[in-house]
Amino acid sequence: MIHSGKTVRLMFQDEAGFGRINNPKYCWCEKGIRPSVPCHHIREYRYAYGAVEPLTGEGYFLILPYCNTACMNLS
Repeated sequence: MIHSGKTVRLMFQDEAGFGRINNPKYCWCEKGIRPSVPCHHIREYRYAYGAVEPLTGEGYFLILPYCNTACMNLS
């Protein structure tokens, strides 16, 4: 796209989070006994940032550890 002698690239950006959360489970035991079930609350995430120019299909992508303003400004 050309406007006032300058080239303008129209790009669309989005981000997505991928991760896991550990979820404790129930277990069977004899009546009257309260079992000890290990419970680890683990939260691990990675965030994918991407931008694509629909006209040419050209794009770029970043995988970063956080979803915050600093990471968003990199993309």
